Amino acid sequence: TENPTFASSKIFVDTQEHLLEVFDNDQLVCVFPITPGSKTLPAPVGTWKILGATVWPWFRYDEGMLNYGVRTESYYNLPPGPNNLVGVLWMGLNKPGIGIHGTNNPETIGRAASHGCIRLANWDAARVKDLVSVGNTVVIF
Repeated sequence: TENPTFASSKIFVDTQEHLLEVFDNDQLVCVFPITPGSKTLPAPVGTWKILGATVWPWFRYDEGMLNYGVRTESYYNLPPGPNNLVGVLWMGLNKPGIGIHGTNNPETIGRAASHGCIRLANWDAARVKDLVSVGNTVVIF
């Protein structure tokens, strides 16, 4: 069977409660625990859009981007797999360098410890990708 398309899905990210909520219209579909940005590198508060989603993504490890939001020429491309820092999914937002993604470190879920992204356990990231579509709204508060 084909996965349904949720054209009207909206994601709400509560950075205080460390939760990601998926709504279809006004109906709550799922709630997942997350790791939002840290105090020094918080998740960007606002309304964003999902620009794309990649399953088993490559990860561009760039300390300039991670720490300052600026791409540098000094980086490493980490291949997909169990050691990839963004896990099994990358959903990029229309805020450069910020996305919703999995993790190779599920024990970090529930803490404020990311570099501004919204981090999910891989098993939750795999479910989220089937509940939302490119173009859906993400509200981070």
